[in-house]
Amino acid sequence: MSKKTIIIFSCVIIIASILFAVWYFFELPMNNKTNKNANLTISAVDRKIQDIKINTKYIIKGKNFDYLKSGETLKEGYVLENLPSNQTYIIYNENIKNQTYYRMEKEIIINEYKTYQIKILLNKPGKVFIFHEGEFGIDKNLTLILNSTDYYQKPIICMKWSLHIVKIDLNISEESYENIQQSNYPNYDKCIVLKESLNKGSKFQIPINYLQWGLLDEKDHIKFLIMDSEFINGEYITQIDNNDIGEENKEYIIDF
Repeated sequence: MSKKTIIIFSCVIIIASILFAVWYFFELPMNNKTNKNANLTISAVDRKIQDIKINTKYIIKGKNFDYLKSGETLKEGYVLENLPSNQTYIIYNENIKNQTYYRMEKEIIINEYKTYQIKILLNKPGKVFIFHEGEFGIDKNLTLILNSTDYYQKPIICMKWSLHIVKIDLNISEESYENIQQSNYPNYDKCIVLKESLNKGSKFQIPINYLQWGLLDEKDHIKFLIMDSEFINGEYITQIDNNDIGEENKEYIIDF
């Protein structure tokens, strides 16, 4: 074997050894790490007293709402779950006996092999009080006011108006609400959901403009239905098993 051949052969061996070392010490561990699962430590607390853990049910689903696993949080310590990395999950609570918390969804993006701490902050429903400012039939602008004693989750407001009202416009930012399907509430002309929940002592004002046709009489009115809601499987829900979620749904009527 010539000296030149030996040199070339030696270089090939050295390069192959370097490539193997890079693969073995860097790429292989990274691939193994990616394929491993990530750990989740799960706990639940009442938002008002966050230093006290709560025993409640939790459910973990995939991004497409396919069921994965469930369990119960502990009053002492954390629950440990193990999930594949590089995926997105949704975790939410479900009330157990005598509990009345709203359902709270939390999206978790797991893209690393590590331990993720998940704390579910739970809210009990508060009461909402409804009143208005302005005189229907005299003032062209009315203001509907929602006042909550505590947390009131994602209020849905449905409206229905009488014969001599052509339409109603809400003078609030388009970013603050979302129109929802009227077919879910067939007895009403328009429904929206507020993107922000109400908190204790908060007051939400909704300026209302109405366009009338002809003269108003004693039969004319604007009716509102106010409901708290939960966002479940991609839609807003106000009842489960024919029971109102949280606070009882409320009607409010502004008469002529």
